[in-house]
Parts: sequence; C-alpha cells; structure tokens
Amino acid sequence: EAELEREAIEFIEAFGRAKESNNADLAIRFYDDPHYELQHIDGEIIVVGPIPNNEYQEFLELFFSETTVLTDEFTEITATVVDQSTAIVEAIERNVFLTDGVQEEYVYSVRFTLNRVQGEWKIFWYEVLEAL
Repeated sequence: EAELEREAIEFIEAFGRAKESNNADLAIRFYDDPHYELQHIDGEIIVVGPIPNNEYQEFLELFFSETTVLTDEFTEITATVVDQSTAIVEAIERNVFLTDGVQEEYVYSVRFTLNRVQGEWKIFWYEVLEAL
C-alpha cells in the first residue's frame, strides 16, 4: 500500500511537470478516458463531464496556444489508497500562467481520484475544492 501511495504522489508531481511542458500530447496521457472535473464555487458544486480525451486534448491544444504554463506545482500532497486500482490524492496546486504578456498566479486546494489503468495511474476525477 505504501508503494502505491508513493506512486500516486509521484504521478501527481509528474502531472504538474507535464502541464509545464505546455504540450497537449504529453498532458493528455495523465487523464483517464473519459474523466470528470468538479469545481466548488460559492458553495455550489459544478460537475463537468464525462469529458472524452479526444475533446479534452483539443481544449488543451487551444489552451497551450494562448497561455504558457510557467509553473504548475503541487505541495502538501497526501495519498490514500482505496484499493489496488483507486487512490485519492489531495494537494495544494499553484499555477502561474502567462497570457498576452500578463502573468497570473492561482493557488487551489485540489483532490484527485486516480484509477489504475493497465498498471498506470490516470486522473478520473479532478476537483478544485477552494481557492486559497
């Protein structure tokens, strides 16, 4: 179990580095097909999904064409293995984006539900819990 927790934490760290590459082909590999996203905004929960990977890759390509991800790092990462194929990972995510010459920084509390697909972790749920 400790090994799976370590793998899940390393997966999330690698996910941040993949987004920093600004490469949609690399970033999409971290998502289960399909996946879901949740945002907790002003006491409401907004669910987006299921999102097929082919559609999300198009979104990422457009996003990376307009925005440069300078930093996407995760800290205070904790992983809980539910079973051999599911893990819950919570972290603080810090993003620094450059769009049209303007640098913006965002910090969120996030939670991921990861599924193990063919021996590799994949993001099934990506929840933005709150802005910090």
